[in-house]
Amino acid sequence: MQAEKRSPWPLTAGVCAAAAILAGCGSAPVPREQLAVGQASIQAAQTAGAGELAPVELQRAREKYAMAVAAAKEREFEAARKLADEADVDAQVARTKAQAERSRRAADEVRAGVRTLQQQINSNAPGGAGAGAGGAGTSPGGSPRP
Repeated sequence: MQAEKRSPWPLTAGVCAAAAILAGCGSAPVPREQLAVGQASIQAAQTAGAGELAPVELQRAREKYAMAVAAAKEREFEAARKLADEADVDAQVARTKAQAERSRRAADEVRAGVRTLQQQINSNAPGGAGAGAGGAGTSPGGSPRP
């Protein structure tokens, strides 16, 4: 019996297909996690008031996130990952800046309140515009002074 001659094409095609699959596996996967983190950071920054208190930083984060989504759609996954990470960082900066500004404003309000209380205390102090502790012209026991 004579051995059949087989065409090398099926084997070659199989090797090429396997190589293509392996090459595809070697490329970066879709950066779903980084995109989700970037989006969550932007939402957190918005909730923290970054739209009003850190609008430049928030806008920068939104732009980078949009570029990351576009890069992912173009299957440029490494660029998408990098842009999503940058969007996350920019959103964190925006959130932190907004929180710092709210803290600064709260501290200013507390200082203004302390100044008001200090002025009230000074105006009620003995020798001040108002009556001191125990009333003007009275002894510590509350009886009139001689």
